[in-house]
Amino acid sequence: MNLQYHTWLFNVIAYFYQWFFKGQAKGYSENLEKYGKHLNIPKGGKILDIGCGTGAFGYAFKLKDESYEVQGIDIAEKMVKRAKKKNKLVCEHGDILEGLRFPDNSFDLVIAGMVLHGLDSKKREIFYRETSRIAKEYVLFQDYSPDRNILISFIEWIERGDYFNFVRAIPKEFENNFKEVQIFKINSHTNWYLCKIPSK
Repeated sequence: MNLQYHTWLFNVIAYFYQWFFKGQAKGYSENLEKYGKHLNIPKGGKILDIGCGTGAFGYAFKLKDESYEVQGIDIAEKMVKRAKKKNKLVCEHGDILEGLRFPDNSFDLVIAGMVLHGLDSKKREIFYRETSRIAKEYVLFQDYSPDRNILISFIEWIERGDYFNFVRAIPKEFENNFKEVQIFKINSHTNWYLCKIPSK
């Protein structure tokens, strides 16, 4: 994927993306109620949301437990601005592909919602290495399952990501980059992939 196009696109849609914040946060919260016990987050745990958009995924964790320290990071500056101004979230502009400023083992959980399918395989490899570096034990990806959907296929074709290759590559790609992966079905076309990082 052309990251310049991706960044431009998400800056353009940031205003409209905000309209879906409550619905997104509700969906993430419901998933947390179902599967949160598997995440092994301590009281007051630190969570990093990569590709946070307007912050709905991280916000759901704060709703579950106010003691969590949740931080977001996104490549689209207008998304970050809305996350901070409208939703009062701790969020910053940054690009994981350039490396993040955080020390090793900084976070009890690293999360990324609907990010990976937009990156090509080489960029995903960088993503896996960097998330493994900064996470203590687990990285949680919410993303598409291998089960195709016609509408989503059309939308992803417009977005120009790597969706079609991504859904063919998983879960094997996770298994090749992490110690183990647990898969939880969210709906007909989306899964949680809870990945345990390799031993350091």
